[in-house]
Formats: sequence, structure tokens, C-alpha cells
Amino acid sequence: MDRKSLIINNENIICYDINTSNQAVIFIHGNSSSSKAFSNQLNEDRLKKYRLITFDFPGHGDSQYSSDPDQSNSISGYISFIQEIIQHFKLEKYVLAAHSMGGDIALQSISKLPGVIGLVIFGTGPVKNPLNFEEIAYPSPVLQYIFKPVLIEDEAMTWAKNSVLYDENLVQLIYDDIKKTDPNARVVLGKSILSGQYLNEVEVLEKLDKPVAIFHGEKEPFIKLSYLQSLKIRNLWQSKVHVIEDSCHFPQLENPKSFNHFLLKFLEDIFPV
Repeated sequence: MDRKSLIINNENIICYDINTSNQAVIFIHGNSSSSKAFSNQLNEDRLKKYRLITFDFPGHGDSQYSSDPDQSNSISGYISFIQEIIQHFKLEKYVLAAHSMGGDIALQSISKLPGVIGLVIFGTGPVKNPLNFEEIAYPSPVLQYIFKPVLIEDEAMTWAKNSVLYDENLVQLIYDDIKKTDPNARVVLGKSILSGQYLNEVEVLEKLDKPVAIFHGEKEPFIKLSYLQSLKIRNLWQSKVHVIEDSCHFPQLENPKSFNHFLLKFLEDIFPV
């Protein structure tokens, strides 16, 4: 894989840029996660006809902690970051494929990204304004940790173990990402959301004139399938939420065969032959 170290918005970040094609897919990771969440997509032979780009947000994965987290790790900072990534790679037409909180960032930014021709979200519960967590999410001990700065080992491990069907390697990967994340990143993101300075994502989806695919882990522990199915999305791909069997919150890691099958079908429908 082509790993790059880039300076984006004065932040030193790690990025992966794979394959050469004018048909690009940008993968966006979630809160306290990293580009490792997409390893089974970046290494998928069936996706090699597309340019695959992903990165670690500042303070996540192998990217450096931000010198100005109040800006870089806010919703507006993440939006600016995605805009700069697109400009850096000179992308004209692309699909966003975004996981968990990354899906929220994609929805917050999509109106400012004129080259987007399609959107894939998974593990994401589009929020309303004011915030409607109780409508979106199942009760879970993990919810008390997502905006908490320093997590002790048991808290990080609870988060990791609740995110996947038990697989020791995946639990360790998710745990390592959580522990590596700058604690300030969670705090700043939480402040951005709890302050109400964000778009109503349900309205964004209702008005979006681009195709939208929603994938959902069969045993998703956080986001309610019934909530996703209740949304009125006029451009919902194949008019349904696609459930990925044998997976929880990380379907792209847990059942990559099924996930990549649906992703490939969506991309084939979106991009011209």
C-alpha cells in the first residue's frame, strides 16, 4: 500500500493512496478509530479498478496529535480537513465511504464537496438537531466513553469488545486505536456536537440529490436498524438498508466478503463504465 506522510492544514497526518484511477473512493474513519478500519477494502482485489484513499485524522491512528485540537478536531476542522485532502489529490469525482462518526462528518461536509457523486455510510446514526441519541441508539455502556478524554484500560476494552462479534485480533485492533487517540480529540468532538453547532443530518439525507447506500451490521450494538429504516431518503440505493450478516459495528472488518460485495455493486452503479 502507498503510505504517505502529508501536511494538511498544518497537521502531520498519515494517508494511503492506492491504485491509479479517475474513479476514487474516500474512506473516512470514525471516533477513536483509524484507517486500519478499512484494511480489508484497501487489499481487496475486486476494488483495484478504483482509486482508494483513506487517512488518519489528526490525533488518530498514526497521525500526530494536533497542536490546535480545538480547531482540528472540531466538526468544522474535520470538514476543512476532508476538503484539503480532496484538493491535495486533485479529485474531481469521488464516492465517500464513511464509518460510524465518520458518516456524520461526511453528512456534515457533503454540501461543501461538489465532486461527490455518491455516499456510503455504515455504523452511522444520522442525528437531528437538537440531538436525538435516545431515538438513534440502543442503551450501551460505551456511550459514556465516546466523548470522555482519558480512558482507563477497562473502559477502552469495553468499547472494543462491544464493537465486534468476539474476535481477539479485531478487539485488539480497535482497542489499540482507542488508546492511541488523542484524548483531546474526543473532548473537542463532543463539544462540537453538544453545542448544537452542526447540521441536521436527517434533513441533509432527505434533500440529498446523490445516491446513498446504508450498510448495517446484523448485530449492530449501538445504532437501531429501525431508526435507519424510518428515514425518508429519496435516493436510498436499492430502496433499503443492506444488512451485513455476522457483524456488529465494524461490518467492513468482520464480514469483508459481504461488505465488499455490496460496496462493489454500489460503485458499479455509480461510476460510468
